[in-house]
Amino acid sequence: MRLKPRVLATKSLDAEIEQLFRDRFDFHIAGDSSVASIAEAVRQVNPQGMVVRDDLPEAIAELAPSLVHIARHGSGVDVIPVQACHEAGICISRVPGGNAVSVAEWCLSQVLSLLHRIPEITHATRRDGWIAQALSHMLSIGLHAQVTVACRRPDAFRAEQTSLRFIALSQAQAALPDTEVLIPCLALSAATAGLINHQWFEALPARAVFVNASRGEIINESALCKALIEQRLAGAAIDVVASRSLGENAALWQVPQLIITPHLAGHTADAHRRNGAACLEALSESLLRGQCPQAAINPEVWPQAVRRLAIDRG
Repeated sequence: MRLKPRVLATKSLDAEIEQLFRDRFDFHIAGDSSVASIAEAVRQVNPQGMVVRDDLPEAIAELAPSLVHIARHGSGVDVIPVQACHEAGICISRVPGGNAVSVAEWCLSQVLSLLHRIPEITHATRRDGWIAQALSHMLSIGLHAQVTVACRRPDAFRAEQTSLRFIALSQAQAALPDTEVLIPCLALSAATAGLINHQWFEALPARAVFVNASRGEIINESALCKALIEQRLAGAAIDVVASRSLGENAALWQVPQLIITPHLAGHTADAHRRNGAACLEALSESLLRGQCPQAAINPEVWPQAVRRLAIDRG
């Protein structure tokens, strides 16, 4: 009887999906999500397939000579050394839109919170008491902004009528003076790293709010902090930071009118299950049925991946 293909996940999956993986594969999970722990698990398991939720070691191809398919548990592939994998003949798949609704819901919830001045009012109420804030803010709270959103999924709340406007990235800066809500939904690349800078925040009207759940590296964080401190921006909410995590003494915690959440916008049960199921199907295609995954971003390497798999199976 042929052995089950070896699959390594960098982190635990939805419980039901995880059981399906165990039924179909020789399934393993890394000890923790650090690069060092993942590297050690890769050396021990020498997986043929991987489910990736965290940053992979740059030398993943050398660490796992049997690896033929990396299934990204999500859409962004910046956690994978794509070029090195491509050169080694390792197929990479992803889940386009796997957590799109969840992220859109988070973005819209932060927009509503900022436009209704909830963080400011909560802080002031704790400081000054209930009655003073109820009276002073009663007439000033409301959603009146016409929102310009650079977001792929504005229908997360199933709105029948919207005032959303879609623009190309090349046109974005020209649109900033009329923008009241800015949500960059961008993949991290050489073209987008540091894109949202001082010029962008200076061009926005002072009443504007900024919400980011894509990648922290696309923002110049010092420019964002400066705009908030100088009150050239009404508020901001970020789910991601350039350093991937924040220590308790990080300067961002002290910035006024800034909501920070720890990269949880897409972490809902539905998104978790959807991404896991997509990875299960992709790895079943490649390792069980010998087919190139439909969601592969580099299908041209599949013949090379097949040869790697044949060598591993002897």
